[in-house]
Amino acid sequence: MGSESPPWFAGIVGRLSGALPRAATYTFEGAGHIPHVSHPTEYVRQVTALVALGRRAP
Repeated sequence: MGSESPPWFAGIVGRLSGALPRAATYTFEGAGHIPHVSHPTEYVRQVTALVALGRRAP
């Protein structure tokens, strides 16, 4: 989610992360709804970190 996303996105993200016990959230500062377009380097870094965590999970 981006810090410039519509305000109601935060509620949806909060409910999803509450329903998914191993969920992780990250807010891309200055990004809107499509951080993979506006912040591609940071987006790849965050997704890569999540994938790496999943590989180590039991």
